[in-house]
Amino acid sequence: VAPFIPEARATEQEAFLVLLSALPQPEARHRQAGRALAKSPAPEVRRAALRALSKLGEPEDVPFLIGLLDGGVPVERGLAHAALKAVTGLELPPDSRRWRLETAKDGAGIAPPRSDPG
Repeated sequence: VAPFIPEARATEQEAFLVLLSALPQPEARHRQAGRALAKSPAPEVRRAALRALSKLGEPEDVPFLIGLLDGGVPVERGLAHAALKAVTGLELPPDSRRWRLETAKDGAGIAPPRSDPG
C-alpha cells in the first residue's frame, strides 16, 4: 500500500516494488503504481520501479518506458532501455523516436506477456 501514501518512506516503496516484481499476474493498478513510483523524487525508488517493470514484462508499459528514454539521469535511461528490450524482445538503440516507430508497427516485435514459469 506504500506507493499510494505520498509520505511513505523510500524503503517502504522499494519493498512494495520488490513484491510487485514477484507477482505472477499483477493487476493493472499494481503496474500503475509501479509506473508512478518510476517518477518518485527518490532515485533509489525510481530505479527499483524500473527494475520491477522490466521483470513484469508487460507490453502495456512500453509507451511509458519509451517516454523515459528522453530525460532523467543516464542510469535510469539505461534501466528504461533494458526494460524495453526485456519487454519487447527488440534490440534497438536507446532512441525514443526509433522505439516509437518500431513498436507502432501493429505491435510488431512485441513479445507476448511473460507467464509464470512455475
